[in-house]
Amino acid sequence: GQKMAGPGVSVRQVRMLLAECGGMCVYCKTAPADTLDHAIPLSRGGQHEIGNLKPACRKCNFAKHTKTLDEWRP
Repeated sequence: GQKMAGPGVSVRQVRMLLAECGGMCVYCKTAPADTLDHAIPLSRGGQHEIGNLKPACRKCNFAKHTKTLDEWRP
């Protein structure tokens, strides 16, 4: 998912998450993280909470789509 802050996730939490990865995509490690991916997709029962969010570039986020991390390898 591409939502950033919202109900249950503060802007401060998002900033801290991005800082932890140096602002880079946690999957390809080469592109800036301009979206947040739901590690467990919302459509698969994942929650919109900071522990389920991973900084990702649009390309990786779009490619992963509704797959779990085990199903999708960048």
